[in-house]
Amino acid sequence: LEKLDERLPSLVQQNEEHSLSDSQTRQLLAVEVIMARHGLYDAAFQQVVMLCQTIAPGFGDSVRELRNVHSSLLTELQHSFCEVANDNVNLSNELTVLQHAASTMQNDVVSL
Repeated sequence: LEKLDERLPSLVQQNEEHSLSDSQTRQLLAVEVIMARHGLYDAAFQQVVMLCQTIAPGFGDSVRELRNVHSSLLTELQHSFCEVANDNVNLSNELTVLQHAASTMQNDVVSL
């Protein structure tokens, strides 16, 4: 939750700087919520690992490995989501530039 609290102001700033659409903002917020949930689950998972380790060390090692795989998967997922969101912003910016160029060309043709 601390990471989410730290990231929210930067998301708002990014939204203001890049004029993100509502859907792009929702996508970025969804990623942050998923990662905040992951953080909560991970904290609980670590407690389960410690409990399993005290009950049966071999079982605890297996549960720890499961936690590591789960954590790696969600970290990769976060990076993928962020890349897609950044690509969407870049494409949106390119589209705006192209629309402006097309409008300028149309005005030039009309003025001839």
